[in-house]
Amino acid sequence: MKFPAGEKWSYGNTNYLILGLIIEKISGMNYHQYVKNHIFIPAKMNNSGFIQEEQKNVANGYINGKKGFYIDPSLCFAAGDIVSTVGDFYLLDRAIKDGKLLKPQTVKEMQKPHYDGKYVKYGYGLLVKNNFDCKSICHGGSLPSGYTSHFEKYIDDDITIVVLSNDIVSYQFLSMKGAGGTYISREIASLIYGKKLGALKKIF
Repeated sequence: MKFPAGEKWSYGNTNYLILGLIIEKISGMNYHQYVKNHIFIPAKMNNSGFIQEEQKNVANGYINGKKGFYIDPSLCFAAGDIVSTVGDFYLLDRAIKDGKLLKPQTVKEMQKPHYDGKYVKYGYGLLVKNNFDCKSICHGGSLPSGYTSHFEKYIDDDITIVVLSNDIVSYQFLSMKGAGGTYISREIASLIYGKKLGALKKIF
């Protein structure tokens, strides 16, 4: 370990792989089946599944306009092997808000900072932000084969923005790759709130 548990914070996809294994151990169920039974079905996410499964109408990944490369799905597992749609992601957000998946107290714990750093505030699997003078929770992700995503919920106004992109591009600012979903999401929010963000806040 880099440091004793509870002293610092460091994001890592490996943590989510371990979490998937913990779910299997505790539930006695295959991780994918657990997600289907406890998330997809109750939230009515009928257009969601996993990379390993045969999916219809899946967008190809692109890198700067050229088709991306193949990634072994087993490398993703609980850190990012779900295939979904913007519509289904919104249904997930509504199911959580309406108490169909989690208790209200659990949601509150997810959305408050358990790591409260100067530049990063992190809840349970969610970054906690304050853009446009409004508290938001968010998380982005990417696959180097050509996909980026970003979810952000502006809690005070109950505004949810979901971006799923299948084209990774390079940005001049800090040469950021994989920030496309976050960048698009923040630009949409800027239009909604009528305010502009600085360059760094558009991608983090």
